[in-house]
Order: sequence, then C-alpha cells, then structure tokens
Amino acid sequence: MIEQQVHALLVEVRTLIAEARRDQRLAETEHPCPRSSGGSSTASARNAGP
Repeated sequence: MIEQQVHALLVEVRTLIAEARRDQRLAETEHPCPRSSGGSSTASARNAGP
C-alpha cells in the first residue's frame, strides 16, 4: 500500500519536473536571456532534482 503511494508520488514528481523543463525551454526560446546562455540555470535545476 505505502509502496504504491510512494511510486505514484515519484511518477507525479517526474512528470512535474519534465513539464517544468519543457516550459523553461519554451520560455528561453521565446525570450532569450543573455544571462541564461551560460547554462548555470540548467545546472542548478539538475542539482535540485532527485
């Protein structure tokens, strides 16, 4: 029972992270920011992930 709940939460978190990364890529292509070109934002997002 608990294992199923944990698995469902993991799937939901992964889905939310994937959507956030997709939204961030779309935002960067629509409004390119010179500061984000260094890739530091993507590195910090990777470090914050599970």
